[in-house]
Amino acid sequence: MSYSPLAQAMINYVECHLENFDMTQMSETFGFSESYLRELFSKHVNMPIMQYYRKRRITVSAFEILHSGKKIVDIAFETGFSSHESYTRAFRKVFGMSPNRYRTDRPPIGRKQLDAGVFGLERLTEKEKRSDVFMGTEKQDSTILYGILKIEHGAYGSGTMFPICIKAVSEYLGDDVSYASIMAATGAAFRLVWNQADWDLSNIDIYHTLKESNDIYGYGAKALGRAFSFLGRDENTPKEAFTDFIKSNLAKGNPVIALGIIGPPEPCIVAGYDAEDDAVMGWNFFQNDLQFASVATTMDNGYFRCSAWWENTDTQAVMCMGGLTGTPWGDKEILEMAAAAMEAREECTYAKGLRAYRLRYSVLQASGSKRCHRMHRGRAEMGRSLPGRSGCQIRKSRKRPHPGCGTGMPCRCGTLPGSQQYCRGDDVPDRRLERHRGNAAEPCQPSCQGAVGRKN
Repeated sequence: MSYSPLAQAMINYVECHLENFDMTQMSETFGFSESYLRELFSKHVNMPIMQYYRKRRITVSAFEILHSGKKIVDIAFETGFSSHESYTRAFRKVFGMSPNRYRTDRPPIGRKQLDAGVFGLERLTEKEKRSDVFMGTEKQDSTILYGILKIEHGAYGSGTMFPICIKAVSEYLGDDVSYASIMAATGAAFRLVWNQADWDLSNIDIYHTLKESNDIYGYGAKALGRAFSFLGRDENTPKEAFTDFIKSNLAKGNPVIALGIIGPPEPCIVAGYDAEDDAVMGWNFFQNDLQFASVATTMDNGYFRCSAWWENTDTQAVMCMGGLTGTPWGDKEILEMAAAAMEAREECTYAKGLRAYRLRYSVLQASGSKRCHRMHRGRAEMGRSLPGRSGCQIRKSRKRPHPGCGTGMPCRCGTLPGSQQYCRGDDVPDRRLERHRGNAAEPCQPSCQGAVGRKN
């Protein structure tokens, strides 16, 4: 497809403003009257611009129906409809089925070329999902991919950055895979590292998963049955190599996962490139971090835009998942990779795999013993600090036992005649509360400073 340059710019504008599109604002931005823009758009796209906008919003909402846990009525309101019924009617006109049926049948939806250098979400056929042939393959100076889910801490209920990126990219390519499967496929569900020399935030870094550090990055793509390409940076790597890698993959509609761009060498998603100022666009976990955000601006759709990405020496690698090339991994292949990730070993000061688990367990066990000792000593001191009371502090609460009985053992405390005391007893079925009268019990033996007295 090929539209006039102005029509192309209008399509780009609509995609960038799906959340807050306003015809008057677009007219002011382009410097033409609304009537002229409407007429030009209809002539080149064969559809009124507002009809195009509503269709694009419904298509993006279908993506949310598949890949978010939101209620359909909430998606309807967010899409700009006043009721569930009106949204259902409009949705049926576009997709030929109701939103509920769409969520049940789960037809594939992913990126598709809308115009030269512009990709957005559309319903895909299985042939389109499996091949890059229908995608633009000519070299583009500037390309942008709209519709990629924002990556941030908490996305998919997780804080592990690389699997979040893999999940967001795989959805954009048309895959429908659970986040738990992505965690397993990338090795993130099995890796653990323990720096024996010092506390280290990279203890959960996926970089440390396997013996060969860079191998792990390709596992997620291979597990999904997709092609994978990788380019690392060293002192001899020219900027042009990274630029060509980014441009060639974006031209095919494939997002690029990069390490760095903004902030530390953590994964992010590059969704666009603009040759005019050598800028990259996309999502980054640090794009709103004041420590790093000064090198980037924010686009109207939320993407960052950064021209100083190469000057950041923490921009260490770029990688890409391509078209489907084979059968996705089964349990056997994933378990083999898990076994490799969990192999007990030490590299420099790092313990890895089962060796790391054992060291972490010993540290937590020692820490837990010290914490229990401090807690017990504090409870004993609390009991001694209450004048006129022997033993524990009495709590008139059924929900919380008094401190001396925190061990869950039967209590024989009694210091306030006539008061009701509630303690958890390990000789009571289901650990339910045992109630007894305070004046009918004997004092603790020997108070709460040692073992709690047992009822014979």
